Amino acid sequence: ATVPYRGRSACLACRACKFCPSGARYSPDRVHVPLIDVMPNVTIMDKISLRRLETNGQGNRITAAHGLRVEDRSPVVVTADRFVVAMGGVETTRILMLSAGSGPHNEGLGNLGGQLGQHFSDHFNIFAAFDAGRRVGSRLGFETMTSEHFRVNVDRREQPTFILYTAPAADWLPTGIYATEWATNGNVLDLSGLRGSIPQMAFMYSMTELGGNGSISLDGETRDAFGDPVAKVTMTLSDWDRQGHKAYENLVPKIAESMGARHVSAIYPDYGMGYHPSGATAMANSPDQGVCDANLRVFGLDNLYLVSNSVFPHMGSNPPTLTIAALALRLASHLERRG
Repeated sequence: ATVPYRGRSACLACRACKFCPSGARYSPDRVHVPLIDVMPNVTIMDKISLRRLETNGQGNRITAAHGLRVEDRSPVVVTADRFVVAMGGVETTRILMLSAGSGPHNEGLGNLGGQLGQHFSDHFNIFAAFDAGRRVGSRLGFETMTSEHFRVNVDRREQPTFILYTAPAADWLPTGIYATEWATNGNVLDLSGLRGSIPQMAFMYSMTELGGNGSISLDGETRDAFGDPVAKVTMTLSDWDRQGHKAYENLVPKIAESMGARHVSAIYPDYGMGYHPSGATAMANSPDQGVCDANLRVFGLDNLYLVSNSVFPHMGSNPPTLTIAALALRLASHLERRG
């Protein structure tokens, strides 16, 4: 929060955003758990692993969720009028696949048109680091400078859009990978050189949209701790996808020149996953196009809903968190209206 809000402080710029010590950043233990504690009709069942969803004889409703207690593997069965799966961009897809049974869902829940697991996407982030030759200051615990120029001023017929994130590298640990280029003596890391190089380094990375040519399936060889197949994720980059990466790589030396950088690290040789998996249970107008409808109800099932970035029909270049939150609020309103 940028201002004090409901007992939580404003941001104090602690530079520890993932573990915000002031409570300014949202976390469920500070925001929702206190609310749940005073709601008598809410029960939290922890340390349970969901294994499958059971359909009725007609295959049009979920009748039960079957799980196992993590500690002793004892079975747990939960019945309800409506079920909402919110297990993230990969596991949401996998549980629908693991719940395949006889009848219309014999190839996975909602897979009436063969779309379950298709059109998987993510954000691939390409990093670069610059030695500015001078101190570049410090920052908050997150990237403080962004540019959306290449999100709105790009011909998408030619290449994907992307957003640039930049910041001083101080206190950003992964950039130490690049710092070693200037701080090594043979095979020995020179810590004094490292201390001298990091304060004058800036980093930049792109968050690029992809066409959604990947897929999720059940792995035929590897199984989880409960004996079920893990998810197998396949990422396939098209020529169009690679055009966005090429545009970014061409941009890096121009930015380095404009800032008078003495040295640019080699652009990170591997693509960094953005941990924003999406698309494998896409919302659509029909089962031939996706897995759930515009109200997030799984096709062919009257009482199963999804809340996840897996329902995105396309992943743009923006982070998905706020969109997921908006979809959750929208679904809550929809279910409340239905009574």
